[in-house]
Amino acid sequence: MRTRFITVVGILLVLAVLNGCSEKPEIRDKATWLCKFTGLETLKTKGLPEDEDPKDYIRSEDLAHRKVKKENSNDRPEFGERFPVWFEPVAGAVRKARAEHTDCKITDIKVDGESASATVHSGVPQPVSDIDIVSELKDLDSDRKRLARPRKFYANADSKKFNEYRVDFEKGDNGWRANLHLKKKDLVEERDKIEEKLEYVRSKLAELRERQAKAKEARKNLGKFEILESDFRLSRPPFTGSLKPVIMLKIRNETGHAISHAFFHGVIKSPSSEVPWIEESFKYKPPGGVEPSETVRWSLAHNMFNNWNATAVPDHAEFRVSVTRLEGAGGRTLYRLPSQELSKRRARLERIADSLEKKLDSYAEKINKL
Repeated sequence: MRTRFITVVGILLVLAVLNGCSEKPEIRDKATWLCKFTGLETLKTKGLPEDEDPKDYIRSEDLAHRKVKKENSNDRPEFGERFPVWFEPVAGAVRKARAEHTDCKITDIKVDGESASATVHSGVPQPVSDIDIVSELKDLDSDRKRLARPRKFYANADSKKFNEYRVDFEKGDNGWRANLHLKKKDLVEERDKIEEKLEYVRSKLAELRERQAKAKEARKNLGKFEILESDFRLSRPPFTGSLKPVIMLKIRNETGHAISHAFFHGVIKSPSSEVPWIEESFKYKPPGGVEPSETVRWSLAHNMFNNWNATAVPDHAEFRVSVTRLEGAGGRTLYRLPSQELSKRRARLERIADSLEKKLDSYAEKINKL
């Protein structure tokens, strides 16, 4: 009984091997045709031999995917599509001549049930350009004449481009067809573009975080340019009848640097209100600057700052001033606060990064299903 079982298993194994061997010639022939006549990445089908149908070599799913992609694309037309009337025979002659001089070696054919794969080694002739022969071929009146010139053209090519790649096959009712995984390849390409965008956004976020970290240090140092007293009042200058705004400041410089130019942000607001009466920036360049550990008093008249409509400010309003930027000798910026746009930009980039990460997850799920 055991001997009979072993014999049956052996026969089945032999039949499986023989069956795999019987499938290999068809796979080899179709892999060779694909190597010679089609660009497997772009799947160009113009100019193929008239007696050949891509459906006999390539899965209908891949051909359908390519058709939909082409219809929805604004890409440049492929070889032969721009001038369909006269260019079709030219494209056919050029492609046939190139196929004749393309080296194709098929190795490592593996058959596993309804699936198979083959390794293709190709050597495609690389002439300098095929633009010259287009104008020469379009006026020729026979296939024989149109084919002669590109045959010579590719035969005299200076070099060949060698590639090695794997082609997968699936077996259907009508035999083996190449599974080019075009939908999956396109999804992977789109995923890679999203990853590239995400990497760029992350790099910009890292820059913003670094700038915000520096801003914390700048805020600490700006605080050493101490505003001991601040006051906003209306004053009537001599020989004028109207009131003019004046800003009074008492400053002590503990930054350790001589300050040549100071920039401020002022807010006038009632204690019970969230909306300020005035919120503006102003600056002052004191003659001789402010030396380290020096305390100064300034009275800034209305012509030193703009946009301060002080007539509507009530007496009980509070005036608060903060330092936003300091310049030292030679006008060199010592410390400055970033603009509020920095925080807004970071928040926007974080939202973009989150959206891109979700897209990547979605693409990963789609790719895994194929």
